[in-house]
Amino acid sequence: MSSRFWMRRLAPALAGAVLTFGLPSTGMAAGVASVRALAVDDWSAKTWSAAAKGDREALMEALQRAPESVGPDSSLGRSIAHLRSSLDSREAKRAEEIKRVRGELATTLAGERSDLSLSMALRSAVELSMLSIDKPALLEEPQIKSLIAEADAAARAAEQRSDWMMASELYYRLHLLTEDRGTYKDDVTRESLRLAMIRLYAPERMWHLKNDRRNAEIAWRAKQPKLEGKEAKAEDNKPLPKYNPMGDNFREKLRGIEEPMIRESLSRGFERHVEKTPMDKILRGGLDAVRTLVTTRDLDEVFPGIADDQARTAFLGFLDSEEARLDKLTKPADRSDLVGVITRLVAQNDKTVKVAREALLHEFGNGGTNAMDEFSSVIWPDEVARFERNTQGRFVGVGVQIELDPLQNIRVVTPLDGTPAQQAGIRSGDLIKKVNGESTLGFSLDQAVDVITGRENTSVTLTIEREVRQAEGGTKREEIDFKLRRARIEVVTVKGWRKTGTREDDWDWFVDSQNKIGYVRLTQFADRTDKEFDRAIDAMKKAGLNGLILDLRYNPGGLLDKAVEVVSRFVDGGVKSYDGVVVTTHDKTDARVQVENVERGRASLAGIPVVVLVNEGSASASEIVSGALQDYARSGDIKALIVGQRSYGKGSVQNVWPMSSAGVRAFVKITTQYYKLPGNRMIHRRKNSTTWGVDPDLSVEMLPTQISDALTIRLAADVIRQDENGQRIVAENESSSDPDDLLNKGIDMQLQHAVVLLQTQVPAAVAGSDARITPRSN
Repeated sequence: MSSRFWMRRLAPALAGAVLTFGLPSTGMAAGVASVRALAVDDWSAKTWSAAAKGDREALMEALQRAPESVGPDSSLGRSIAHLRSSLDSREAKRAEEIKRVRGELATTLAGERSDLSLSMALRSAVELSMLSIDKPALLEEPQIKSLIAEADAAARAAEQRSDWMMASELYYRLHLLTEDRGTYKDDVTRESLRLAMIRLYAPERMWHLKNDRRNAEIAWRAKQPKLEGKEAKAEDNKPLPKYNPMGDNFREKLRGIEEPMIRESLSRGFERHVEKTPMDKILRGGLDAVRTLVTTRDLDEVFPGIADDQARTAFLGFLDSEEARLDKLTKPADRSDLVGVITRLVAQNDKTVKVAREALLHEFGNGGTNAMDEFSSVIWPDEVARFERNTQGRFVGVGVQIELDPLQNIRVVTPLDGTPAQQAGIRSGDLIKKVNGESTLGFSLDQAVDVITGRENTSVTLTIEREVRQAEGGTKREEIDFKLRRARIEVVTVKGWRKTGTREDDWDWFVDSQNKIGYVRLTQFADRTDKEFDRAIDAMKKAGLNGLILDLRYNPGGLLDKAVEVVSRFVDGGVKSYDGVVVTTHDKTDARVQVENVERGRASLAGIPVVVLVNEGSASASEIVSGALQDYARSGDIKALIVGQRSYGKGSVQNVWPMSSAGVRAFVKITTQYYKLPGNRMIHRRKNSTTWGVDPDLSVEMLPTQISDALTIRLAADVIRQDENGQRIVAENESSSDPDDLLNKGIDMQLQHAVVLLQTQVPAAVAGSDARITPRSN
């Protein structure tokens, strides 16, 4: 459109803005301004309402019919225009990507058939599904149906010939393609458990399986036609580094596992599980897991007894007899049957295959809890530290963020502020070459974490390789030993928009500083989440907060009481709707067990418009927060919208009990209840259910490349690399770390919608005078 057209629209809007904000005017002019203000308010309400109803057509029409005050040069006018441009670009990119992926799929299917080619075809089909608007229709296409049938047969054949890696890969990609149907969930679980056994008991064999798979793909790719835009990275064409056994001793990891621990954990599940899982199902799950263990021939070298045909046959016959015994029970199995099965299992193992007793019990325990549900489990001694880190937001270590570089070195991303690593002088970019004198070559990240962390106040020596400048000029790489004392490290779970310094709480909290729209991302719900959130709120309110984006994407959950605390910052305890309930818990019969209410007098964000971002990575406590805010918004108590994609659907309560064992710590985690939101919605995805999770008010899709690019930029933006003095280090060829790219380049479409929606609710932005009017303070 011509500049003359926009000038005609903008001139009266500017005049209206002057009158609206109280500068001298005549009575008639003031009346005109009042009418215009009402029109603006009505537009803001209609825009918000359209988004709340998920009516995209009405929303885009409302944005198109913005008030005259929202000219092309106002921040809101520019945001609306940019959103439309981003949507157009996304659809153009979608068409381009669909064409590319369909071409790859056709090329792969036209080539020589093999399990690997089928897996690569499935990968293309999964990507096509992520790009498609009508996913069910895609699954009905003859080419895709034929691929699914062929890959299904190949997966089952691979499983029959003990090619666990390929069977697992095919099942997993089939599951991704048909996830809503749930057809392959059990297959994925079965093969995942088997590979987990190989990884635990025969890690070097697992390394060979992974390396063989990697080399097979390298060879396969070398034979394929070169596709434009799909050049492999140099590091993708290299085999894995040599296997490193450090920290991979299963006997050390399973030390302290004894019969009483297993009896206690499975008895607790039998007594407390929400579905009242029958004991015979628990026992069958344990026996099936043990059967998987002794029939996995990749474990022959670790447990020679299972390679003995006679011993293995005798033991499998025993397992068959135990299954038959359960079939013949005249009354429901109970704890006495559990004790009997374990006693006979251990005795028969000792007579035949002679699997290490701790391994036998470990797998029986895993199988028994897996029979209850996917979230019930034993937290074994070697898993306790990781479990506490995920739930409590703290761990014992030296305080470094690490990553694998392209050459598979363990590289320091940054030392955490105030931790032993930073105080000792470890810097961003340092390579950890040894731990306590042992090489880290070939380490996985889990191995690195396991050997660097440990008990509080114990020592660990890290040998660092670093590029050092020479006095005469030039640089050289040298190794430096750092002896560190492990300490308790607090994990910060509340993050802002842009890092302003090297401290963990140095954040610019505003995604739109002009219109004072705040941005807070919660990475999990841990012990200190509420306190960190309050500090962020205080900082934003002091600067003048007009709206807030609460980003819960990829938040796996955490502590229930912290989720209640967060909801309490938006919903006052005196609300009439739902009596201030945040969440209720229910047993299998739907009887209410517990009620969690908002806290009175804690609603520091009351009256502030909020947009909550969720996606399929938002689970558990993050679903409670988003779902509760959605219910209170729909009842008119708060002004909130949920934007993004449907959440994960984990709406169950797990209770954790310690287990007694000599000298080690372990726990059992059992699903005991289901959550319901204030409006009585159950968010848990139960077997064969078609509805689950929190559906956003406004669904906003992102393409796979957008998701990948957004995660890369966000990760880089969250870290300021620093030296031992807390000074910033700028690395060469550093990835883009400017979070504004997420918006300016139209990458994060969900965030972009959230910003525009909140801008429509800021009076100064809608009045077109946002550049001159100081936003209100709350």
